[in-house]
Amino acid sequence: MFYFVHAQGKTLELKIGKKQITIGGFILDSSKTVNIEAVGAGNNEPIKRIHNFQEDKFNLYAYAWILNSTSRSMVWRMTIDNTERDWWDKWNRMFKGDIVLPKGRYEIYFSAVEPLYFNWHEGFFSLGRLFDKIIGEDTWWEDHSNKWSFKINGVDKILSEKDIHDYLKQKNEKNIVHITGKNSQAFTESEFSLKDKIRVNIHAIGEGYKGKMYDYGMLLNRDTHKKIWEMREIDTEYAGGAVKNRLDRKKITLNPGNYVAYFKSDGNHSLEKWNANPPYDPLSWGVSIKVDDKEYNPESIIKVPYKKKEPFLQFTQTGDDERLKKNFTLESSSWIKIWAIGEGRRNEMADYGWIKNANTGKTVWKMEYDKTEHAGGSSKNREFLGSIYLDKGTYTVYFRTDDSHSYEEWNSRPPDSPKNWGISLYQLSEDDSISVSIFSPLEENDKTIIAQLTKIGDDEHQMKKLIIKNPTRIHILCIGEGMDDEMFDYGWIEDMEFRETVWRMNYYETQHAGGARKNRRVDSYITLSPGIYRINYRSDDSHSYKSWNDDSPDDINLWGITIYEISEKQ
Repeated sequence: MFYFVHAQGKTLELKIGKKQITIGGFILDSSKTVNIEAVGAGNNEPIKRIHNFQEDKFNLYAYAWILNSTSRSMVWRMTIDNTERDWWDKWNRMFKGDIVLPKGRYEIYFSAVEPLYFNWHEGFFSLGRLFDKIIGEDTWWEDHSNKWSFKINGVDKILSEKDIHDYLKQKNEKNIVHITGKNSQAFTESEFSLKDKIRVNIHAIGEGYKGKMYDYGMLLNRDTHKKIWEMREIDTEYAGGAVKNRLDRKKITLNPGNYVAYFKSDGNHSLEKWNANPPYDPLSWGVSIKVDDKEYNPESIIKVPYKKKEPFLQFTQTGDDERLKKNFTLESSSWIKIWAIGEGRRNEMADYGWIKNANTGKTVWKMEYDKTEHAGGSSKNREFLGSIYLDKGTYTVYFRTDDSHSYEEWNSRPPDSPKNWGISLYQLSEDDSISVSIFSPLEENDKTIIAQLTKIGDDEHQMKKLIIKNPTRIHILCIGEGMDDEMFDYGWIEDMEFRETVWRMNYYETQHAGGARKNRRVDSYITLSPGIYRINYRSDDSHSYKSWNDDSPDDINLWGITIYEISEKQ
């Protein structure tokens, strides 16, 4: 960028060079007419019918536009209609003319993003050019980009790109939240607290198309853990550039409380590198929240400096046929954030996680298909981002994968955050010093287990004696094989004195145990009177711990029967 003094004011000129976007600006001390000379490039006709999310209906790939710095609205841009074709080069287009602008501060953006090959069917390049590009002999883009430029005459003050960034930084510091101008990241968050009820403006620019969002923001109430706002494609408007650039503007009232705002980016279309024409306000890519109430007490807003929270437990970059589990103990009740990415389709999950209370065996959370969202890439990539409240106690975290499509080897497009394939747990408490102890679960050494027959193979009938001295409440966890109302691998408990069965695994009382539908699980609770009992487990000639003939259950090591003693505190 450079400028010089013109007879009626200063002149600013921008050259695109090798950058995707060149930025400059100017100030007008009064309403006046300015003269613009610009050379860009594109097709000769606008796109009448959009074929994919990369396309820009204005059908230019090198062009300039002007934003009002205060309102962030576009006041002028190059189009096919207001430019003329360069007869010396049929792809270049030229603008020469005057425009009238009111007094104010303005930003100029000159963008040149090379179109993807499949997006050139509208006439950006001929097949010959495409062939040359593929074999690496064409320098068309480099040769022509040297001709693309923007010049404006008659402005009162010139602003550099640094001036633009400094101005936006100062402006954003007044916002409650400003997760904007970010490069590729998986998640960025910003926390704040409100002492009074306040009306706010939410402004978000992201990426979305046909009902799906790929870069988007959301706002959660940290006290209730309810989603206050989320950027949804159906509620957004066109943000300029490629049709996938989406803008969401909302006015909402927030009650006193604690909040956290997020912005999720898939990393392939952002300030770091645009893969299609950028939005008109590229430096505002992200989400910002500002007060919409002129009469408010600034001291009622408490901004919490962003501090990236690391997961206290995670299984990520998981491969094929993984069966992962780990225990953690909470010294006090706490909210836990869960971020899980796995595989699922037709309302069933193939790679997924879940959490159980280690003492009761009850599942407190499971990654279910209808509670997940698209994680980017292939439609079978699914993602859960949410939180659960856990009481003080010990819990077991699991993650399992099937025999294909994982971080080890993708058989279709990977998700936006492939390294996070798995499950990650984060503390959401105000005080991260709340103790969380992590350890590997050893069922055999669990002091609450009073009898166990597990890892059962084919054609086995195992038995174990259990002596009960006092009336004892027990939890029975039994995993086996069953279908069509009949059990093939199952357990039962006999009272040896009275020669009668006091408990038996019944198909009607079982639930799916993960993997193949015939994997069945039952959690029963009964009280045993003092006496001598025999624990039994029988298996048939197929599908067992040593030889699965279909997908294995979630807890392969617990195939069999386990008896836990329940204390009075539980």
